[in-house]
Amino acid sequence: MTVEEINGEAHPNTGAGVPPVTGQVDWFSVFRYASQIAAQHGVVLEHGALPVAGTPSWCGLPDADARKLLALILGGVREAITNDAHQEALQQAGVDVHNGDDWRWLAPTVRRRREIDNLREAS
Repeated sequence: MTVEEINGEAHPNTGAGVPPVTGQVDWFSVFRYASQIAAQHGVVLEHGALPVAGTPSWCGLPDADARKLLALILGGVREAITNDAHQEALQQAGVDVHNGDDWRWLAPTVRRRREIDNLREAS
């Protein structure tokens, strides 16, 4: 197997120097972009300035009212914040597990439990 074939298997769908695709969410970039769009329509994105999409006050807005679309955009900002916070919590949980305890005891314990389960099933 050539180096090119190995690299192709290790990195399918990417070329040299192409960074890997990431799912990291940067909520602040989303907020800045949404704020630019809101400013173009003379609206400030802040809590309470726009109705939450789907609520009666949002449904009551005329379709031509920019605030109706901007409420949807603000919902996207909320979604980005939620995803960012979720990713941060998962990362912190991984750090906590890693730094927590000496996990070397776990593998033999799990192995022994499986052995006991297998003996019970056999009998």
